[in-house]
Amino acid sequence: MLSMGDVSDGGPVTVRMHVLDSAEDVLGIRTAPFNLAERAMQIIAAKGRGVMLLLRDTRKTIDRSAGTAPYVLRDYGLGAQILTSLGIHEIDLLTKNRIVRPVALNGYDLSIRSCTQIS
Repeated sequence: MLSMGDVSDGGPVTVRMHVLDSAEDVLGIRTAPFNLAERAMQIIAAKGRGVMLLLRDTRKTIDRSAGTAPYVLRDYGLGAQILTSLGIHEIDLLTKNRIVRPVALNGYDLSIRSCTQIS
């Protein structure tokens, strides 16, 4: 976890839950046209406060039925626990996806105030 500024003041906090990609994040080999971790840190630095959680692969694949693509869920429970332990309850999420459908964050007393697509 990386944090900047006072994130425990009760206000919304800019957050990036970043799944580590060893080729991109450690070795600097770009697998996409932009570096999500670097861009998220730039946004957090510009705001003066925020959190970037570095997580291992969070994918869980569920086979829906024969002949259809499997459905992929992401498990961010550990990240949610870290955020609440920091006193964070409302987040401004930095994401690479336009459509974000997090599941069960309210079980951690977390809510997403806004989503910003980073690129």
